[in-house]
Amino acid sequence: MGTFITPMVIAIKCLRQRWIFIFALLFFACNGSETGTSGIEVDPASSGRTVTLVFLDKTMSLNDESVLSKFQKTVREQLYNLLGEHDHGVFVHFVHAETASAQAIVSQKISAPFLTEKDVEGKGEITIQEMKDERTDKINKQRIDALNDVDASFSLVNTEDTRLQTDLWATLEIMSRTFTGTDARDRKHVIFVSDMEESMKKGNRRDFTKKAPADKAEAESWAQEDLEAIQELYKVQPDVLAGTQVTIYLPKEAAEASQFQTIRYYWEALFDAFNIPDPKVNGIKIGL
Repeated sequence: MGTFITPMVIAIKCLRQRWIFIFALLFFACNGSETGTSGIEVDPASSGRTVTLVFLDKTMSLNDESVLSKFQKTVREQLYNLLGEHDHGVFVHFVHAETASAQAIVSQKISAPFLTEKDVEGKGEITIQEMKDERTDKINKQRIDALNDVDASFSLVNTEDTRLQTDLWATLEIMSRTFTGTDARDRKHVIFVSDMEESMKKGNRRDFTKKAPADKAEAESWAQEDLEAIQELYKVQPDVLAGTQVTIYLPKEAAEASQFQTIRYYWEALFDAFNIPDPKVNGIKIGL
């Protein structure tokens, strides 16, 4: 029996070593085809860019720094998850009576070129890794700078008369202007920190602080009526806005109020008319 076991054990060991060798060859072959033996990185630019717009309500309803600070961590976390390693734009605009004419408070771009054949030609493995690490460090610094700039914008308090009105219609023009030049591969995100109460006092404008839509039917009817007025006042390109992902943050108490529910129907209908899918609404607890 012993003379039978020994050759069998030897055969199994030989077979195992053979498979280990084959698996090793396959592993390094696959690795080489993914990253390249020269250390060239795969540039994900072909998968599209990411552009993110943040609208901060700087009117009387949300102009208190202590209130806005409650949203800061949540927005930072979402932005951190959105910030890619290549060609990412981050912009912050304030919402108030002159939303359309105000310049962006934050305008940051996160971008660093990937290694090319020319970059790594004649370089050793250690040098190539150092070049990759240097690029990663550059990206991380840009990310931190962008996030810190967004954080700082929460602390700015609007003491001007513009805080007395809220022009949310104008955000559609800013979206359209910012997203011009994007294509189907690109990812477009918009974050609102606002109670979404359109409140303009003059002309044919809505003032939800005085009169909000009574129910879903009226909210949707108003949205349809306002389409023409918005396009007369502002330059909005529905094709450019198509597929934009919208997230709305507002105080939890406001989000649960009956008035907001009808206002929400208004914005859902209006965004839909401009090819923007249903926004995500998140109520943030403001109190202790």
